[in-house]
Amino acid sequence: SFDAGPSGLLYLIEDFSLSSAFHTTNNLYKLQDDKWKLIDSDNISGIGFSARVALDRRNYCWIADRKDGSIILNVYNGRSWRSSMPGSFPDDFITTLKVDYENNIWLGTYENGIIVLNQ
Repeated sequence: SFDAGPSGLLYLIEDFSLSSAFHTTNNLYKLQDDKWKLIDSDNISGIGFSARVALDRRNYCWIADRKDGSIILNVYNGRSWRSSMPGSFPDDFITTLKVDYENNIWLGTYENGIIVLNQ
């Protein structure tokens, strides 16, 4: 999964889901100065095989994933991470994560439709 922000900033999730090391947590990279920089994600619950990524108009990186069956939303402002509280969202799979022109976050889910976070 990858996304580009309005200024051309690019984030990419390295996906290990098809490797023999299925237990491996995926990595998040940012393209900076024509080089891929690994972003420290130790402060979040990990980036699993179902993670989706999107950049908002401020170039904040949003990652939607699952932990213990619940959707977890993580946001990276370029310096630090913040995460939603467990149970804030329904137990479901994330099918898509998008940001609209007004900077609202849209989560598409498998069974619970669409969740919109107005910013």
